[in-house]
Amino acid sequence: MLNGSYLGAACLLALLAACKSGSAAEAGTYTATISGPVEQTVSGRARLQRAAGLDEFGVAVHMIPPSGDADGGIFLFFRDRPRAGTYPIVPKGAYALGPGEASAVTSLGDGAVGTSGQVDVTSSRPLQATFTFQEQRPGEAEPRVRVTGEFTIP
Repeated sequence: MLNGSYLGAACLLALLAACKSGSAAEAGTYTATISGPVEQTVSGRARLQRAAGLDEFGVAVHMIPPSGDADGGIFLFFRDRPRAGTYPIVPKGAYALGPGEASAVTSLGDGAVGTSGQVDVTSSRPLQATFTFQEQRPGEAEPRVRVTGEFTIP
C-alpha cells in the first residue's frame, strides 16, 4: 500500500485501528483532493470522535469515504478538540501529540501518513477547517502524496 514503507504502513494501520470503534458524534461534511500515484477528489460525511483506546490522548476528525467504509477515509488527530488556529501536521502517532499539534493519515488513493502540512481551524463550534498534508520520503525531491481539503462539523 505505501510502496514498501513498512514504518509508514505500520503507522497507517495503527492510526486507522485507533479510530475503528471510537464514539461518533453528529456528522458534518468534507471535500478533499488527493494527488500522487492515484488522483481523486472525494466528499462525504465528517465526524469528530474520540480515538478508541486513546480517550485520554485526543480526538480525531474522521472523513468517511464515499463508499461508507467506517474504517477508511481521511483522519486528522488532535490532542484536544481543536480551537481556532493553525495546527502543524507532525509525523507522530495520536498518543504522542502535544498541544497545538495534529497528525494525519489517509487510506484513500495510494494511502499516506502526513509528514508535514497544517490544519487551519477557522471555527471551533461548528468545527470548520481547511487542511493540507503530504507524505515526503527521505531522499525524494517531491512529496509522494498530497491531500488538501476542508470540513465542517456541527
